[in-house]
Amino acid sequence: MFGFLKLAIRNVWRNRRRSIITMLAIGMGLMLVIFLRGLFSGMDKQTIDGFIKFQSSHFQIHAKGYSEKARLLPLDISIENPQKIMDELVDIPEIDGIAPRIRFGGLVSSGINSFGILGIGIQPSAEEKVSVLLQKISEGSKLNDKDGYALIGKELAEDLNLKVGSMLIVVANTIYGAMNAIELEVKGIIDSGFPQYDASAVLMTIKDAQRLLDMENRITDLVISIKETRMTDTVLSSIQEKLANYAARLRAEVEIQSWKEMGERAWGTARLRRNFFIIINMVVILVAVMGVINTMLMSVTERTREIGTMMAVGTTQREVLALFLLEGLVLGIMGGLLGSLLGGLLVQYFATFGISLKGTSATGLQSTVGEAIYAQFSWIEIVISFIVAQIIAVLSASYPAYIASKQEPVEALRHI
Repeated sequence: MFGFLKLAIRNVWRNRRRSIITMLAIGMGLMLVIFLRGLFSGMDKQTIDGFIKFQSSHFQIHAKGYSEKARLLPLDISIENPQKIMDELVDIPEIDGIAPRIRFGGLVSSGINSFGILGIGIQPSAEEKVSVLLQKISEGSKLNDKDGYALIGKELAEDLNLKVGSMLIVVANTIYGAMNAIELEVKGIIDSGFPQYDASAVLMTIKDAQRLLDMENRITDLVISIKETRMTDTVLSSIQEKLANYAARLRAEVEIQSWKEMGERAWGTARLRRNFFIIINMVVILVAVMGVINTMLMSVTERTREIGTMMAVGTTQREVLALFLLEGLVLGIMGGLLGSLLGGLLVQYFATFGISLKGTSATGLQSTVGEAIYAQFSWIEIVISFIVAQIIAVLSASYPAYIASKQEPVEALRHI
């Protein structure tokens, strides 16, 4: 077999130009597949991580019926005595953190201008375990449990000409529909990289939010993070069991949503990307297959008399078949190595430096992945892609190899 391999390598290089073009077709196609796989995998991971860390965490618990009206930020559909639910869930080992929140709509004023806001009341010590928002302070410092302070999005701060230490007034309707206001000092500026936060978010302690909204001992969201995202379905079952016991005992109905439900729109985009990737794969595979088949068929045609001579001196049909399959494999290996090297380098580069979205019109993409797209490098993906390329190369060579092996020695020797 080693002798056949040496012969296959020599045969491949007999027509260097044609072989190099075929190898380049395989290599460039594989490079494109590896690069796009790494880029789309990175985008999917950023989409999921961004949604979990900045918006939903892994789970959110609401009062029954809240999710249907969540976009309206209703205050009347709220959870009373949230600590009782937290006590129910505390012994689930996979849970990493539980934090109460109040989300509401309102207005913020600096004395001259006013803007609509997304107000978020948080418990700072608990919030750090379920979100990274408090780690995105570009100026000033984090909130603590001391009342009277707020964090404000960077763009909103610029629009209102607010700085650390400035005073702002938050106006909102209470749970009973009355208008109320609270004055807070800006303690920090949030630069999250997510436009929907930076342009509208105002964070305050949950006690300040409850006082503003007249919601003593009530919240709108109970946010839960877990140690491993892959454990989502398992933990969801455990939480649902606990909540069923809670509802039966206290007669207070609640509902739970996982990040998969809350991010349906984002996952639809991810599925669209995967379908696009499949189409590109099919096109690349077709180009590679046609290249290998064309090269091998031309080689069979040019070497018909040679094949006849080999068979006349005792080479079997099986050995001729193996020889041409090996030639297809050699083309696949050379092109695969080139494509794997270039694709791997491209993915590693963009995994390190990313593709900046700053200054572009891709605001929708920025809202899900942040200010830059980073590819995801994976040796396993590269190895799998390389192996698949070899399988495709050998399968593509199988028809020309079959044609070569079926030559009749006498007819082949007469071929001109």
